Amino acid sequence: MLLAIAACGGSDDDNDDGFVVTDGGAPDAEPGPRYEPGEAMTLTGDNPAEDEDPSVLAAADGTMVVAYFGRQGGNADLFVTTTANGVDWSDAVRVTDSDEQDFAPHIIQTSDGWYHITWFRRGPGPTYYAHVLHNATRDLASWNRDDEVVVADAEPIEDWVPTIAERPDGDLEIVFVSQIRVADQPHDLYAVTSSDGGRTWSDVVPLAALNDPEEHDHLPYLARTGEDELTITWDRCDASSAIPWMNATSDVLVATSADGDAWSEPRAVTDDDEAGAVDVFPALFADHAGAWSLLWVTTAIEPTGSVIDLPVDGAYPTDRAAVPAMTGYSPRIAPTPTPGVFLGVWVEGEVGAQNIRARLFTLP
Repeated sequence: MLLAIAACGGSDDDNDDGFVVTDGGAPDAEPGPRYEPGEAMTLTGDNPAEDEDPSVLAAADGTMVVAYFGRQGGNADLFVTTTANGVDWSDAVRVTDSDEQDFAPHIIQTSDGWYHITWFRRGPGPTYYAHVLHNATRDLASWNRDDEVVVADAEPIEDWVPTIAERPDGDLEIVFVSQIRVADQPHDLYAVTSSDGGRTWSDVVPLAALNDPEEHDHLPYLARTGEDELTITWDRCDASSAIPWMNATSDVLVATSADGDAWSEPRAVTDDDEAGAVDVFPALFADHAGAWSLLWVTTAIEPTGSVIDLPVDGAYPTDRAAVPAMTGYSPRIAPTPTPGVFLGVWVEGEVGAQNIRARLFTLP
């Protein structure tokens, strides 16, 4: 079952429209190996324990990048693997090496060529405090742990499932979730920004225009979707369960911003609570023409869950389309340098032994 086992635990890229793609749009690569559609592959088969929370990036040089957490020796750390053709993958590079548990990475490349990654780190019991961190590098094969920065602090603290994008003004923005920054509140979305490449971060600000006072807002995904536009998608569910993938009221929402500060009114993409459909793990991706779509898992089609996509401005369910090439949870897609060919990554496998799966495919 897709949902029952789900757990969270350079040079500038100048495109024809003048917008610098930073976090998932199609790269302008030099001629080189082509990416060809094929069968699904396992990227993490050498690890007997779980590998989850994939993030996929189309880098400006045509390389495809996948980040994820892998549990090795009983400890969860972050890893990155890359490919220039979708067939030959690099050995996994360790991004973190902490005694605490690292989960939910989101990796992007900004317009200055730097790679930025954010994630959350959970400490040991009895508190199990969780902090959001950031690191950056120009070389995906080399990550300096001394450059890791905790982006926000509090006590007690449970900041988690972060997402990152480059704002139109060039600053970085991280959005994350917390339930305990304000007493007796549901999970809400919060943001921090950095104007110096992630070395220092602003005070934490709640995204009040997006948060619901009674329901849980969770699992955000932020992307730069235009020269002057950011788009965020996330999950909302009622108070019956704070775990979105276990709550039949979970719906996908979306909002946009010209600056990352002022946000549009949230729009509910799905509204199928009466049917008991779970809509969860939302993400955003661009096609090769620069058109953006939503991606998520829904039980509206099959009770075990199906991966579907929908144009950001599309009507649900009329414009939704199944993505049969992807058969697990936490789906992510990015366009390869080969026109019409996408790389999809997801999680699949038995509890405690999940793997990161990947496939090159075309979309209708």
